[in-house]
Amino acid sequence: MMESVKKNNLWKYAAFAMAFCLLLLSLLYPVVGRAAAENMAAAPGQAQSRERTINITGSADIMVAPDEVNITAGIETRNSDFRKAKSENDENAKKVIELTRKYGIASKHVQSDYIRTYPSYDYEKSNETNRISYYNVQKRIVIKLKDISKFEQLISDLTDSSAVMVQNIEFRSTKLTQYRNEARKLAARAARDKAELLASELGTGIGKVITINEEQVRNYTWYGSWWGHSWYGYGRHSTASNVAVNYNSHGDPGSGQEGETISIGQIKITAKIGVVFGLD
Repeated sequence: MMESVKKNNLWKYAAFAMAFCLLLLSLLYPVVGRAAAENMAAAPGQAQSRERTINITGSADIMVAPDEVNITAGIETRNSDFRKAKSENDENAKKVIELTRKYGIASKHVQSDYIRTYPSYDYEKSNETNRISYYNVQKRIVIKLKDISKFEQLISDLTDSSAVMVQNIEFRSTKLTQYRNEARKLAARAARDKAELLASELGTGIGKVITINEEQVRNYTWYGSWWGHSWYGYGRHSTASNVAVNYNSHGDPGSGQEGETISIGQIKITAKIGVVFGLD
């Protein structure tokens, strides 16, 4: 008898639990179902919104006259005696520094940023050994010239010594931020003009701006060189560009011309702006 009562109570508990679960499910289902329906309805609209966009890149160049120049002078000496090689190099470096003082260049704008010493070996085939042929000492001095009018003569004076090589010339503008902002404005206008033109030709119009992205621009550096090497290339932070140089460091006495002729020209500041517009 007691066992029968326990079984009846167990069935009652099970029925009660099932009824509670069904009630809870009936309360939650409308909310879940409505959210799912809203998501399904929104999905096509989102896909349509993504499709109705136009991605445009606008670019602009501003040409400006430089107002300062960085000159990198390399000094190299060789001697079978290391002390003499270093002494000669130090003497030539001293002459370069004294020359900058002659041109009124502040000491903070003259910096030695590289030095290297190493032996050069000759291979003796008879005993299959290497012997030191000479010692090489290299030093690099970076000069910032704020008066562009002195540039031509300074280059000529620097190259009068065979131990000094001009390794890099970089013309710059101290108003770089101002000019870059102007280039950015022009690039943004160019992007909008291009988007309006293309949309109009395709029978629609542009809407609001969705995203804006500025592309990193590597401005052209006209010339750089190293001991025994030279190259043309790009510098990420450089603002140098169309600089033409033709020079004869000592001139030709028979030609009636003296020194070099250097055309500084202008530097190019470029901005590129990528914009995604919505379409009407």
